[in-house]
Amino acid sequence: MRLHGWPAPLGRARGGDGPAAREATRHRGRVRHSRRLTRALVIGGAGFIGTAACKELMRRGVETIAAGRTERPYGTFTSYVAFDRTDEAQLKRALETTEPDVVLDLACWEPSEVEAVIRNFKGERYVFVSAGIVYPDLDGR
Repeated sequence: MRLHGWPAPLGRARGGDGPAAREATRHRGRVRHSRRLTRALVIGGAGFIGTAACKELMRRGVETIAAGRTERPYGTFTSYVAFDRTDEAQLKRALETTEPDVVLDLACWEPSEVEAVIRNFKGERYVFVSAGIVYPDLDGR
């Protein structure tokens, strides 16, 4: 699993004149950030894929905060935060308390949930991971 070191940032890079914009350089038409990730919030971090993503991030030296609905799931994480992502106030509080550089979103079901993260996230990268169920059934055209 390759989570950083890619030629272009995953997710949506924030614009503006902040530190991320100043550190960004152009590389073949893509933005490349020179700063390494230090803190990641993994929404859905207690699930099957989320647990593997958390372990890989920790192996790479990224402070990893798993997030989900349950109070404290099995597994070992740097830290864990429980909140209901459908409640925007709880989501905002979780993002403000954890202050992640990147949000890895593995537990999104509705477009409004993506929009809520984008509205409240002040970090550099938002990575939305989709499931195969969102694609059309090509066999049943």
